[in-house]
Amino acid sequence: MAADVVLSTGLLPALGGETLRAGSGTDRGLLREANEDSCGVYIRTSDQDPFPVEAVLVAADGVGGHEGGAVASRFVVDSVIDTVGSHSAIDQPSVWFARLLESVHQELLREAKERGMQGSMGSTATVAAIDGKTLYLAHVGDSRAYRLRNGYLEQLTDDDSWVARQERAGIEVGPDDPQKNVLTQCLGIGASLDVHSYRLELSAGDRYLLCSDGLHGVVDDWSIKELLLDSRSPDAASSALIDAANNGGGPDNITAVVFDVGDVPVRAPHPSSATMAGGAPAALATKDASMGSWMVGAGLVVMVVATLAGLSAGPGSSTPAPSTNDALSQPVPDSASGLSTQEQHDVGSRQDSTHPEPGARQDSANGSGPDNEPASGRPDAEDNRHESTPADRGNRMAGR
Repeated sequence: MAADVVLSTGLLPALGGETLRAGSGTDRGLLREANEDSCGVYIRTSDQDPFPVEAVLVAADGVGGHEGGAVASRFVVDSVIDTVGSHSAIDQPSVWFARLLESVHQELLREAKERGMQGSMGSTATVAAIDGKTLYLAHVGDSRAYRLRNGYLEQLTDDDSWVARQERAGIEVGPDDPQKNVLTQCLGIGASLDVHSYRLELSAGDRYLLCSDGLHGVVDDWSIKELLLDSRSPDAASSALIDAANNGGGPDNITAVVFDVGDVPVRAPHPSSATMAGGAPAALATKDASMGSWMVGAGLVVMVVATLAGLSAGPGSSTPAPSTNDALSQPVPDSASGLSTQEQHDVGSRQDSTHPEPGARQDSANGSGPDNEPASGRPDAEDNRHESTPADRGNRMAGR
């Protein structure tokens, strides 16, 4: 049985009053002693609710091992939702949410320095915000967003990982490559950050998924699509996906946030879907990941909300200009894009300690361990700060 999944509901007035439903859950998995993943959902429930957008949904996967990763992921989720809620309006959402993640990044860097935990308080972040008929995504790391529409599943975000970068360059990466789990950027580690921004139009009948690599690294896209097609509600889908990852070995923490725009067509149950929900196919590959502990950084959240209270999208915005931190209204400089060799290592290859590989961080049973030699090479600087449509990223769709 999967971890507890929370169901949240609200309305989408710009789409003719369609209902928005979200099921969100996170699970430790089977091999980790604690959970470094976090997720959160806020859906506006009425016109009297002052929340400036219809909904914000977040999935985050802590990086750094043990205490740091768990604190960082919880901090990211709470900071995003609390900061959005502290504003009465948001202009230029693509820019605004990118700058919000940049601000959270800077706060994590400062907190890590104060704690003497540089390189150990990182997190991925995939943020979805619904404003009117539009879905805005802000993304850093290797958590993902997917869309199921008309029976086809599409990956909407690009992974910030060494493997993904090689694949985009047409270079095949073997399953035993020592850098296979290296991230090229995440929040809280590295001097600079390039936030991916995406804008998509919503359509009634869409089903979306935000997830950590503990899900998509274990359950392949075809199986994810089948489970999304067969689940009658977003909370049932979230639960089924988490179960499938655990049935595939559960090597990492697992997060699944599923949200539906209106009524989503569901297939009649069939034998193959029952097999998947009750026992993931044996052929599904697993992906190693770091140990972690579940900790809530409540004090950090209070600090970032105060710091981010003046977040602005820029000149002409109806959102107040920042009063305490200039970084909130200005993007992080792009002159030092990418992580250094050591920072790549700090982000971590997130290997299971039972199968250490050269150039990888090893995590012991209690979530900490010695570092090996850093992975070689520095990623080339790449401008990932952009706004795109699915067509810009090519056709990555799984058919019915």
